[in-house]
Amino acid sequence: MRRDVCILLSTCARYERIATFTERRIASAWNPAPPLFWCGMTHPAGMPLRSDPADWMAVTADAVEDLLNRGFRFAYLILDDHPPLGRCQAVHLNETLPAFADEASSVSVSLSGFGQRRPSFGKIRSWHGWDFDHVPATQLWKFPLHPALWNLERLLAILNVLRAWLPADEHSPWAFERRGGEADAPLPDSLKLGCYRIRGSQLSADPFGASRRLPFTAMQFATDLSGFAVRRLLGEDARRRHDASIRWMFCPYAGPYPLFWSGMMVRGAVNPHLQRYLRFTRQTRLLREIESHLARHSRLGLLEDRKG
Repeated sequence: MRRDVCILLSTCARYERIATFTERRIASAWNPAPPLFWCGMTHPAGMPLRSDPADWMAVTADAVEDLLNRGFRFAYLILDDHPPLGRCQAVHLNETLPAFADEASSVSVSLSGFGQRRPSFGKIRSWHGWDFDHVPATQLWKFPLHPALWNLERLLAILNVLRAWLPADEHSPWAFERRGGEADAPLPDSLKLGCYRIRGSQLSADPFGASRRLPFTAMQFATDLSGFAVRRLLGEDARRRHDASIRWMFCPYAGPYPLFWSGMMVRGAVNPHLQRYLRFTRQTRLLREIESHLARHSRLGLLEDRKG
């Protein structure tokens, strides 16, 4: 395993138990995994907390700088409510993607990629038989905070530019994604042009389980037909309502780190799209584990929506 790759789990004191859940899922699904460090709160596995925990960009920049000083060059930056939903493909996470990131001089390699009904954003680059979507500099969402492999020097540069450009109350994860991708963000082309997305199906250990793939694919095909019929019979507004009702079907993404697009939580509660997906695919044990875990924190008043 490469010694210059680690995992950075981004959290805060209110989300400590959520981060603990994600850390436990990583430990069981990603084997062997690189060293994992927390940032955003005081913790035995945490990076030194030197900035205001409410300033996500400053806290993350401090942690990235410390990791660089420890000799790491790359980190999988993972927000606390994005646990892996299934078995990870450790070889690709530990070896394949860092090797590609080296050769491509990438800024980031997103684990929420294209394929599986997700479009590519740019030109597809083939590398040793694997396909990568090279995201254009003009793409708004080129810095997503779904789990991704980041070049630490370039991540630090992005954070420092955005911290100087944006007021302190916009140093949030959302602003990093949204404002950082805007055309007027004062970032050099070298940081705008190095973002890639994977074709997850090529790199997956198990696309959410062979026993679940066929009924799930059949259900998606059926929703395509029903959506077409709704639009023809009832109009475009009805089609949009139809699509919103089945959005949960298009959130899971199979890859080396199987993930759910919108995360585990929404507004301090279990993500309803995740609940529907886990019920449909009969992953009731995992659903009960998530619900019971989050219910304890809701009773303690610890949860709030901090993504905005």
